[in-house]
Amino acid sequence: MLRDPDPKSRTSYIRIIGYSASAEFVITVIVDPADFSGVTAWKTRGADLRDHLENKEAGT
Repeated sequence: MLRDPDPKSRTSYIRIIGYSASAEFVITVIVDPADFSGVTAWKTRGADLRDHLENKEAGT
């Protein structure tokens, strides 16, 4: 799932949410759209996790 721009970002970063096979959980990654470098990442929870799981079940 992609949120462009990240709704909580003041600098228009991009939020990417998806399952990480190596971490074995859903992860949120914030990237800088200027050069697509990673800014930060964390284990997804809350509304972002619910949205990801609902989209996965819906097949989108």
